[in-house]
Amino acid sequence: STGFAVILAARDGERGRMAAAQLNCPFVQLDLDSKESIEACAAQVSKEHGSLDLLVNNAAIAFKGSDPTPFSQQAQPTIHTNFFGTLNVCNAFLPILNDGGQVINVASVSGLLRIIQSENLKRTFLSSGEPGGLSVEALSALMADFVNHAQKGDHNEQGWPNTCYGTSKLGVIALTKILARTLAGRQIAVNCFCPGYCATDMSSQRGTKTAAQGAETAVWLANLDKEARLTGGFFQDSAPREW
Repeated sequence: STGFAVILAARDGERGRMAAAQLNCPFVQLDLDSKESIEACAAQVSKEHGSLDLLVNNAAIAFKGSDPTPFSQQAQPTIHTNFFGTLNVCNAFLPILNDGGQVINVASVSGLLRIIQSENLKRTFLSSGEPGGLSVEALSALMADFVNHAQKGDHNEQGWPNTCYGTSKLGVIALTKILARTLAGRQIAVNCFCPGYCATDMSSQRGTKTAAQGAETAVWLANLDKEARLTGGFFQDSAPREW
């Protein structure tokens, strides 16, 4: 492989430009919480670069364990950013993603199906990888349903777990599987992976892996030969793992 020409996107312009300078790549501003920002970014990339071969969705937020914000108030910002923000980026960038390209979403083992207590709900999520299964619209309604019940405080009774971050990543894994189905006609591979516990700001630098080590599975997926390429998968340590 000859490698990729990388375009780095970040919400914080100053830190984003610094990172892009270290990597010697162009920078574009993108705020996952703003549809306008996402659409402006896609328009800028289209104008300056034409099209993409690969879209990597890495951005997300997580409340710290010590954060005093009540669970009921953590649900909306977490789901809005991590799930709906990622969905909005996909919707904005898929028109400029080349046929035969790839989407790689950063997920997490915190979004494994086992976090859901309701068997019915589990089956519904599982259908995201099946023909005629869960749609993007139905998945979006489920994510909104979690927020609604978390705000009311009865999310457990509805079969939802006590983790906003985990639920947001559950949604990202399901979205990955749905997009893999719907984009198969364009021969676009859509996969997600867990980077592991990385020493970044999100983990207060406590992780056991560097950010570069965390990115290894994404690099492996991005460089698979077209014939060997998989789609609709969830990976960890450069290997498939069960959802």
